[in-house]
Amino acid sequence: MKVPPVTVLRSQTADVACVAVSAEGKLLLTGSADGTVSVWAVDTRRVMFALPKAGTHGGTGILQAAFLHPPGDSSPCPRHARFATMGRDGCIRFWGCFLLAGPERKSPVSIESVLDAAASGRSHVASTEPAGPAEAPRLPPMDQQVDYGDFVLAARPAHDCVFEWGSVRFEIACLATLWHSSYSFCKFEVRSGARGCQLLVPSDTQSIVRVYTLWGEAPVAGEPGAVGRGRMHKRAVPGIDDFLNDVHASLLNPPGTDSGLPAPVQPARFVADLVPPAAIATGMPMVIDGLMDQGLACVGYESGHVVAFFMAGDEPFSAYCKAHKDAVLSAALVQKQGAPSPMVATGAADRSVRLYGVSRGTRALVPLGTIRLAAVGAGSLAFHPTNPRLLCVGLWDHTVKVYDVRSQSVARNAKAAAAEADDDNDEEDGAAAKREATQPLVTLVQHKASISSVSWVRGPGEGTALIFAASTDGTISAWDAYSKG
Repeated sequence: MKVPPVTVLRSQTADVACVAVSAEGKLLLTGSADGTVSVWAVDTRRVMFALPKAGTHGGTGILQAAFLHPPGDSSPCPRHARFATMGRDGCIRFWGCFLLAGPERKSPVSIESVLDAAASGRSHVASTEPAGPAEAPRLPPMDQQVDYGDFVLAARPAHDCVFEWGSVRFEIACLATLWHSSYSFCKFEVRSGARGCQLLVPSDTQSIVRVYTLWGEAPVAGEPGAVGRGRMHKRAVPGIDDFLNDVHASLLNPPGTDSGLPAPVQPARFVADLVPPAAIATGMPMVIDGLMDQGLACVGYESGHVVAFFMAGDEPFSAYCKAHKDAVLSAALVQKQGAPSPMVATGAADRSVRLYGVSRGTRALVPLGTIRLAAVGAGSLAFHPTNPRLLCVGLWDHTVKVYDVRSQSVARNAKAAAAEADDDNDEEDGAAAKREATQPLVTLVQHKASISSVSWVRGPGEGTALIFAASTDGTISAWDAYSKG
C-alpha cells in the first residue's frame, strides 16, 4: 500500500540533510546542505526562524542537528543551550534563545515558550533564568574567546539572528563551539535519559568515537585501558556542563564591567574514547547510536562491522559482528519494556537491514532477523517512540517504508544474516539482489530524491504518531501513523 503525505514542507533552500523533533513534539529542527538551519512549528507547519547559512558553520553544509533536553524531562536544557548543529567545517555548535525587549537582550528562554506565548497573543515570556540578581544579561563579544581545550567560548554568530514570532522578539545566539574532527560523514548523536545526557561524536582519530557527558551522571565505569575485546579510555577534560555554567555566569555580568569572560575551568568531566577491537579492521565510524541510561553505545563502521560498547558495570566490554558487506549507513537502538536485551537495527547499501539482540549475558550480538530490501541504500532508521515493533526505513529509492520487525518473514532470515555478510562471493551478491524483498506494512511516497533522515513524532492520542522524512530534493514530508499493540 502506497500512502501520500499529509503535508510537505518546502521552505528549504537546498538538500535537507537532517530532521529532528523536540521532546514535546511541538518543534521540528532541520539542516540543509547549504548551511541553513531552520526551526518549524509542527502545528502550523511554518518556519519559526532560519539561521543564515553564513552564520552557522561558515557556509558549509549541515550534517546533523538535535534538540537538547535535560534527563527525564521534556523541558529545555536548564543551561540555556536549546539545540546543537554539526557542520562540514569540523565543529559542533550549541545555540541558545534570548528574549528581546527593544534593542536589549533580556534573558534566556525556551523556544517552546516563545511558541506558546505567540499562540496566546502575549509578548511576555517566562524566563528560564534562576532567581537571582536582576542585572541586564549580556554575552561576551565575539573577538574575546576562551579556549577550554575541546570547547571554545563563542558569544554569537557573526550575523544578526534576531527574529519575531507573533508579538515576541527573540535572538538565537551561539553559546559554545566544540571542535571535533575534519571527518565529515559520521553524524553526532545526543542521547538523554533519567540519569544524564551524553554527546557521541566521531573523533579526528581513525575508528574512535568520543563520548562527552553533557550533564548528569557518566555512563562509563572501570579504569582506562583494555576493556574486554575492545578498549574504552577515560580522560579528564573541561565538560560542556562547566563550560555552559561559565557562559551563564558571563550572562549575569552587567554592562560596563570587565569583559565577563570566566577563567578557564579545571578539568571536571571525562571523555570516554570508544576504540574497536584490534582483531577487526573497521575503517572509519559511519553511524552512532546509544542507550546511555544502560551505558550502551553501538557504532557501525566502514568495513560493515557493528560494535556494541557496554560502558556500565564493573567490567565494561565490547561485542562485535560483521553485519554487512558494505559500509554501515544507518543504525537505531531500542529497548522494549520487559524485553531481556536491547535491539539494534543496522542498514547498508547491500539491500538489507539487520536486526540484532544486544546480549549482556552472552556478551554477543545475537541475530534476530533481516529485512530484505528491493533497492539499495537504507540511509536512515527510526523505531516508533512507543511501539518498538515498528521500524521506519528511509531509502535511496526515494521512499519511506515501515516494517514489523517481529514478523515471521523477518525472523526467518536471522540464520542467513551472518553467512551473507561474511560471504565475499560476487555470485552471492547477485543472488542476494534477486531474493524476494520483505513486504513492508506501508510504503510512503512523495519525494523525488534520496531520503536523508526519518523521525517519529508522538501524537496526542494513544498509538498515534507523525513520521517526518527529509530528502535531498529539498523538502520534508509528514505522514500520519497509527499503531496498536
